[in-house]
Amino acid sequence: MGRLGALSAATGVSRAFLELDEPDVLEPDLIYFRSRRSASSSTRAAAAGDGLVGIEFYSALARRLTLPRVDVPVLSEVGDPEEAARVLRSAWTLGPGPLPNLVQLAEAHGVRVMGLQGRSADVDAFSLWRDGRPYVFLSRLKTPERSRFDLAHELGHLVLHAHEPYPTAECEKEADAFASELLLPTLTLQSEGLPEVGLDPLIAGKLRWGVSAMAYVSGLRRAGVVGDSSITKMFRDLSARGFRRAEPGSSMPWPRSKVFDAAREILGRSIVEDLAAETGLSPDDINTLTFGQLLAVARPGAPSTPGTEPDEGDRHASGLRLVVGGA
Repeated sequence: MGRLGALSAATGVSRAFLELDEPDVLEPDLIYFRSRRSASSSTRAAAAGDGLVGIEFYSALARRLTLPRVDVPVLSEVGDPEEAARVLRSAWTLGPGPLPNLVQLAEAHGVRVMGLQGRSADVDAFSLWRDGRPYVFLSRLKTPERSRFDLAHELGHLVLHAHEPYPTAECEKEADAFASELLLPTLTLQSEGLPEVGLDPLIAGKLRWGVSAMAYVSGLRRAGVVGDSSITKMFRDLSARGFRRAEPGSSMPWPRSKVFDAAREILGRSIVEDLAAETGLSPDDINTLTFGQLLAVARPGAPSTPGTEPDEGDRHASGLRLVVGGA
Protein backbone atom coordinates (compact mmCIF):
# COMPACT_ATOMS: atom_id res chain seq x y z
CA MET A 1 0.00 0.00 0.00
CA GLY A 2 2.88 2.38 0.77
CA ARG A 3 3.10 5.20 3.29
CA LEU A 4 0.74 7.55 1.45
CA GLY A 5 -1.80 4.80 0.95
CA ALA A 6 -1.66 3.89 4.63
CA LEU A 7 -1.99 7.53 5.66
CA SER A 8 -4.95 7.97 3.30
CA ALA A 9 -6.67 4.90 4.75
CA ALA A 10 -6.03 6.03 8.32
CA THR A 11 -7.19 9.63 7.91
CA GLY A 12 -9.90 9.29 5.27
CA VAL A 13 -8.09 11.91 3.16
CA SER A 14 -7.64 11.03 -0.50
CA ARG A 15 -4.20 10.04 -1.76
CA ALA A 16 -4.49 12.74 -4.46
CA PHE A 17 -4.87 15.38 -1.76
CA LEU A 18 -1.84 14.09 0.13
CA GLU A 19 0.24 14.26 -3.05
CA LEU A 20 -0.51 17.95 -3.68
CA ASP A 21 2.19 20.55 -3.12
CA GLU A 22 1.84 22.07 0.32
CA PRO A 23 0.16 25.51 0.02
CA ASP A 24 1.13 28.58 2.01
CA VAL A 25 -0.04 28.54 5.60
CA LEU A 26 -3.21 30.47 6.43
CA GLU A 27 -2.52 32.09 9.79
CA PRO A 28 -5.60 32.06 12.08
CA ASP A 29 -4.55 35.43 13.55
CA LEU A 30 -5.09 37.06 10.15
CA ILE A 31 -8.64 35.71 9.74
CA TYR A 32 -11.80 37.43 10.94
CA PHE A 33 -13.71 34.78 12.87
CA ARG A 34 -17.35 35.23 13.85
CA SER A 35 -17.23 32.86 16.79
CA ARG A 36 -18.08 32.39 20.41
CA ARG A 37 -15.54 33.41 23.02
CA SER A 38 -15.34 29.72 23.96
CA ALA A 39 -13.88 28.84 20.54
CA SER A 40 -10.49 27.28 21.22
CA SER A 41 -7.32 28.01 19.30
CA SER A 42 -7.43 24.47 17.91
CA THR A 43 -11.01 25.00 16.68
CA ARG A 44 -9.97 28.19 14.92
CA ALA A 45 -6.89 26.52 13.48
CA ALA A 46 -9.07 23.71 12.10
CA ALA A 47 -11.40 26.27 10.54
CA ALA A 48 -8.39 28.03 9.02
CA GLY A 49 -7.34 24.70 7.52
CA ASP A 50 -10.80 24.35 5.99
CA GLY A 51 -10.37 27.85 4.61
CA LEU A 52 -7.10 26.97 2.92
CA VAL A 53 -8.73 23.93 1.32
CA GLY A 54 -11.62 26.12 0.17
CA ILE A 55 -9.28 28.64 -1.43
CA GLU A 56 -7.56 25.88 -3.40
CA PHE A 57 -10.95 24.51 -4.47
CA TYR A 58 -12.27 27.88 -5.63
CA SER A 59 -9.07 28.49 -7.59
CA ALA A 60 -9.65 25.20 -9.41
CA LEU A 61 -13.21 26.29 -10.17
CA ALA A 62 -12.02 29.71 -11.37
CA ARG A 63 -9.75 28.00 -13.89
CA ARG A 64 -12.92 26.67 -15.51
CA LEU A 65 -15.26 29.64 -15.12
CA THR A 66 -14.59 33.33 -15.56
CA LEU A 67 -16.05 34.88 -12.44
CA PRO A 68 -17.13 38.47 -11.71
CA ARG A 69 -14.20 40.74 -10.94
CA VAL A 70 -13.62 41.95 -7.40
CA ASP A 71 -15.64 45.07 -6.66
CA VAL A 72 -15.33 45.38 -2.88
CA PRO A 73 -14.29 48.88 -1.81
CA VAL A 74 -11.96 49.34 1.13
CA LEU A 75 -13.77 51.74 3.47
CA SER A 76 -11.47 51.78 6.48
CA GLU A 77 -11.15 55.58 6.21
CA VAL A 78 -14.91 56.17 6.34
CA GLY A 79 -16.03 57.82 9.56
CA ASP A 80 -17.99 54.98 11.18
CA PRO A 81 -19.33 51.48 10.35
CA GLU A 82 -22.89 52.68 9.72
CA GLU A 83 -21.68 55.26 7.22
CA ALA A 84 -19.53 52.59 5.55
CA ALA A 85 -22.65 50.44 5.12
CA ARG A 86 -24.45 53.36 3.50
CA VAL A 87 -21.47 53.96 1.20
CA LEU A 88 -21.48 50.31 0.14
CA ARG A 89 -25.23 50.39 -0.56
CA SER A 90 -24.62 53.41 -2.77
CA ALA A 91 -21.57 51.92 -4.51
CA TRP A 92 -23.48 48.74 -5.30
CA THR A 93 -26.67 50.71 -6.22
CA LEU A 94 -28.79 48.75 -3.76
CA GLY A 95 -31.37 51.38 -2.91
CA PRO A 96 -32.97 51.86 0.53
CA GLY A 97 -35.06 48.68 0.79
CA PRO A 98 -34.51 45.04 1.78
CA LEU A 99 -31.53 43.35 0.13
CA PRO A 100 -31.93 40.33 -2.17
CA ASN A 101 -30.11 36.98 -1.84
CA LEU A 102 -26.97 38.13 -0.04
CA VAL A 103 -24.81 35.23 -1.22
CA GLN A 104 -25.51 36.07 -4.85
CA LEU A 105 -25.09 39.79 -4.20
CA ALA A 106 -21.64 39.20 -2.70
CA GLU A 107 -20.70 36.84 -5.55
CA ALA A 108 -21.73 39.43 -8.14
CA HIS A 109 -19.09 41.72 -6.67
CA GLY A 110 -16.33 39.13 -6.63
CA VAL A 111 -16.64 37.74 -3.10
CA ARG A 112 -15.98 33.99 -2.99
CA VAL A 113 -18.58 32.54 -0.63
CA MET A 114 -18.32 28.93 0.54
CA GLY A 115 -19.73 26.57 3.12
CA LEU A 116 -17.90 25.77 6.34
CA GLN A 117 -17.45 22.33 7.84
CA GLY A 118 -19.68 21.99 10.89
CA ARG A 119 -16.77 20.96 13.11
CA SER A 120 -17.90 23.18 15.96
CA ALA A 121 -20.87 25.35 16.84
CA ASP A 122 -18.32 27.86 18.16
CA VAL A 123 -17.35 29.13 14.68
CA ASP A 124 -20.24 30.58 12.66
CA ALA A 125 -18.31 32.26 9.85
CA PHE A 126 -15.02 33.83 8.91
CA SER A 127 -13.55 36.00 6.18
CA LEU A 128 -10.20 37.04 4.78
CA TRP A 129 -8.41 38.64 1.86
CA ARG A 130 -6.00 36.37 -0.03
CA ASP A 131 -4.00 37.45 -3.09
CA GLY A 132 -6.34 40.37 -3.66
CA ARG A 133 -9.49 38.24 -3.49
CA PRO A 134 -12.11 38.32 -0.71
CA TYR A 135 -13.37 35.06 0.82
CA VAL A 136 -16.24 34.31 3.20
CA PHE A 137 -16.96 30.93 4.78
CA LEU A 138 -20.38 30.31 6.35
CA SER A 139 -21.65 27.59 8.66
CA ARG A 140 -25.23 26.43 8.29
CA LEU A 141 -25.65 25.34 11.89
CA LYS A 142 -27.90 28.35 12.57
CA THR A 143 -31.00 29.67 10.81
CA PRO A 144 -30.98 31.27 7.32
CA GLU A 145 -31.80 34.64 8.91
CA ARG A 146 -28.84 34.50 11.27
CA SER A 147 -26.51 33.18 8.58
CA ARG A 148 -27.53 36.17 6.43
CA PHE A 149 -26.49 38.49 9.25
CA ASP A 150 -23.21 36.57 9.55
CA LEU A 151 -22.51 37.21 5.86
CA ALA A 152 -23.28 40.92 6.26
CA HIS A 153 -20.96 40.94 9.29
CA GLU A 154 -18.15 39.37 7.23
CA LEU A 155 -18.69 41.89 4.43
CA GLY A 156 -18.15 44.50 7.12
CA HIS A 157 -14.77 42.99 7.97
CA LEU A 158 -13.78 42.88 4.30
CA VAL A 159 -14.50 46.57 3.68
CA LEU A 160 -13.57 47.97 7.09
CA HIS A 161 -10.60 45.91 8.20
CA ALA A 162 -8.70 44.92 5.06
CA HIS A 163 -5.56 46.57 6.43
CA GLU A 164 -5.95 45.61 10.09
CA PRO A 165 -2.96 43.42 11.06
CA TYR A 166 -4.91 41.47 13.70
CA PRO A 167 -8.64 41.23 14.48
CA THR A 168 -9.76 42.86 17.73
CA ALA A 169 -12.91 42.95 19.85
CA GLU A 170 -13.53 46.46 18.53
CA CYS A 171 -13.41 45.10 14.97
CA GLU A 172 -16.21 42.68 15.88
CA LYS A 173 -18.38 45.49 17.24
CA GLU A 174 -17.78 47.53 14.10
CA ALA A 175 -18.69 44.59 11.84
CA ASP A 176 -21.92 44.07 13.80
CA ALA A 177 -22.83 47.75 13.45
CA PHE A 178 -22.04 47.60 9.73
CA ALA A 179 -24.19 44.49 9.25
CA SER A 180 -27.16 45.98 11.08
CA GLU A 181 -27.09 49.17 9.01
CA LEU A 182 -26.52 47.28 5.76
CA LEU A 183 -29.51 45.00 6.33
CA LEU A 184 -31.74 47.49 8.18
CA PRO A 185 -31.03 51.05 6.96
CA THR A 186 -31.76 53.62 9.64
CA LEU A 187 -33.38 56.17 7.33
CA THR A 188 -35.75 53.59 5.86
CA LEU A 189 -36.81 52.29 9.27
CA GLN A 190 -37.39 55.86 10.45
CA SER A 191 -39.50 56.65 7.39
CA GLU A 192 -41.64 53.55 8.00
CA GLY A 193 -42.23 54.52 11.62
CA LEU A 194 -43.38 52.54 14.62
CA PRO A 195 -44.76 49.03 13.94
CA GLU A 196 -48.21 48.23 15.23
CA VAL A 197 -48.49 46.71 18.68
CA GLY A 198 -48.14 42.94 18.97
CA LEU A 199 -45.99 40.07 17.81
CA ASP A 200 -47.40 39.74 14.29
CA PRO A 201 -46.06 43.11 13.03
CA LEU A 202 -42.60 42.18 14.32
CA ILE A 203 -42.73 38.86 12.49
CA ALA A 204 -43.88 40.62 9.32
CA GLY A 205 -41.02 43.09 9.64
CA LYS A 206 -38.34 40.50 10.16
CA LEU A 207 -39.66 38.47 7.20
CA ARG A 208 -39.64 41.54 4.96
CA TRP A 209 -36.05 42.41 5.82
CA GLY A 210 -34.74 38.85 5.96
CA VAL A 211 -33.31 39.09 9.46
CA SER A 212 -33.95 37.45 12.80
CA ALA A 213 -36.72 38.86 14.96
CA MET A 214 -34.18 39.98 17.56
CA ALA A 215 -32.06 41.72 14.90
CA TYR A 216 -35.15 43.52 13.58
CA VAL A 217 -36.04 44.86 17.02
CA SER A 218 -32.40 45.87 17.58
CA GLY A 219 -32.56 47.76 14.29
CA LEU A 220 -35.69 49.60 15.43
CA ARG A 221 -33.92 50.59 18.64
CA ARG A 222 -30.81 51.74 16.76
CA ALA A 223 -32.97 53.86 14.44
CA GLY A 224 -34.71 55.47 17.42
CA VAL A 225 -38.11 54.31 16.19
CA VAL A 226 -39.10 52.60 19.45
CA GLY A 227 -38.55 53.80 23.01
CA ASP A 228 -36.68 51.87 25.70
CA SER A 229 -39.76 50.60 27.54
CA SER A 230 -41.35 49.29 24.33
CA ILE A 231 -38.07 47.71 23.23
CA THR A 232 -37.77 45.88 26.55
CA LYS A 233 -41.28 44.47 26.16
CA MET A 234 -40.59 43.42 22.54
CA PHE A 235 -37.44 41.57 23.55
CA ARG A 236 -39.22 39.92 26.48
CA ASP A 237 -42.16 38.79 24.36
CA LEU A 238 -39.91 37.42 21.60
CA SER A 239 -37.69 35.62 24.09
CA ALA A 240 -40.72 34.01 25.75
CA ARG A 241 -41.75 32.61 22.36
CA GLY A 242 -38.35 31.12 21.58
CA PHE A 243 -36.90 33.82 19.32
CA ARG A 244 -33.75 34.41 21.33
CA ARG A 245 -32.01 31.30 19.96
CA ALA A 246 -34.16 30.32 16.97
CA GLU A 247 -36.74 31.56 14.46
CA PRO A 248 -39.90 29.54 15.25
CA GLY A 249 -42.06 28.93 12.20
CA SER A 250 -39.52 30.44 9.81
CA SER A 251 -40.06 29.69 6.12
CA MET A 252 -37.00 31.60 4.89
CA PRO A 253 -35.05 29.37 2.47
CA TRP A 254 -31.31 28.97 2.46
CA PRO A 255 -29.83 31.22 -0.25
CA ARG A 256 -28.42 29.52 -3.33
CA SER A 257 -25.05 30.38 -4.83
CA LYS A 258 -25.24 31.56 -8.44
CA VAL A 259 -21.62 30.54 -9.01
CA PHE A 260 -22.18 26.92 -7.98
CA ASP A 261 -25.43 26.70 -9.94
CA ALA A 262 -23.59 28.06 -12.98
CA ALA A 263 -20.78 25.55 -12.49
CA ARG A 264 -23.31 22.73 -12.51
CA GLU A 265 -25.17 24.04 -15.55
CA ILE A 266 -22.20 25.12 -17.66
CA LEU A 267 -19.67 22.43 -16.81
CA GLY A 268 -22.06 19.49 -16.64
CA ARG A 269 -22.43 16.38 -14.54
CA SER A 270 -18.69 15.56 -14.48
CA ILE A 271 -17.70 18.70 -12.60
CA VAL A 272 -17.58 17.10 -9.13
CA GLU A 273 -15.38 14.26 -10.34
CA ASP A 274 -13.13 16.68 -12.26
CA LEU A 275 -12.68 18.98 -9.28
CA ALA A 276 -12.16 16.06 -6.91
CA ALA A 277 -9.45 14.64 -9.17
CA GLU A 278 -7.65 17.99 -9.45
CA THR A 279 -7.87 19.07 -5.82
CA GLY A 280 -7.85 15.71 -4.04
CA LEU A 281 -11.02 16.65 -2.17
CA SER A 282 -13.75 14.10 -1.58
CA PRO A 283 -17.26 14.62 -3.00
CA ASP A 284 -18.42 15.20 0.58
CA ASP A 285 -15.88 18.02 0.99
CA ILE A 286 -17.07 19.60 -2.26
CA ASN A 287 -20.66 19.15 -1.13
CA THR A 288 -19.93 21.15 2.02
CA LEU A 289 -17.97 23.90 0.28
CA THR A 290 -20.73 24.39 -2.32
CA PHE A 291 -23.71 24.29 0.08
CA GLY A 292 -24.71 20.93 -1.45
CA GLN A 293 -25.29 22.43 -4.88
CA LEU A 294 -22.74 20.49 -6.93
CA LEU A 295 -24.07 17.04 -6.10
CA ALA A 296 -27.41 17.64 -7.83
CA VAL A 297 -27.89 15.96 -11.19
CA ALA A 298 -27.20 18.41 -13.99
CA ARG A 299 -27.77 18.30 -17.71
CA PRO A 300 -25.11 16.38 -19.67
CA GLY A 301 -22.08 18.37 -20.70
CA ALA A 302 -18.56 17.94 -21.93
CA PRO A 303 -15.91 17.20 -19.29
CA SER A 304 -14.44 20.45 -18.03
CA THR A 305 -10.86 21.27 -18.95
CA PRO A 306 -9.16 23.77 -16.66
CA GLY A 307 -7.61 26.88 -18.08
CA THR A 308 -5.71 29.35 -15.94
CA GLU A 309 -7.27 31.65 -13.40
CA PRO A 310 -7.13 35.20 -14.81
CA ASP A 311 -5.83 38.14 -12.84
CA GLU A 312 -8.46 40.39 -11.30
CA GLY A 313 -7.88 43.07 -13.92
CA ASP A 314 -8.72 40.63 -16.71
CA ARG A 315 -12.05 39.50 -15.28
CA HIS A 316 -15.45 40.34 -16.67
CA ALA A 317 -17.31 42.97 -14.71
CA SER A 318 -20.21 40.56 -14.27
CA GLY A 319 -21.51 37.27 -15.56
CA LEU A 320 -20.03 33.79 -15.77
CA ARG A 321 -18.55 31.96 -18.71
CA LEU A 322 -16.61 28.81 -19.44
CA VAL A 323 -12.81 28.84 -19.67
CA VAL A 324 -11.45 26.03 -21.84
CA GLY A 325 -8.04 24.55 -22.50
CA GLY A 326 -5.61 26.84 -20.77
CA ALA A 327 -6.80 30.10 -22.28
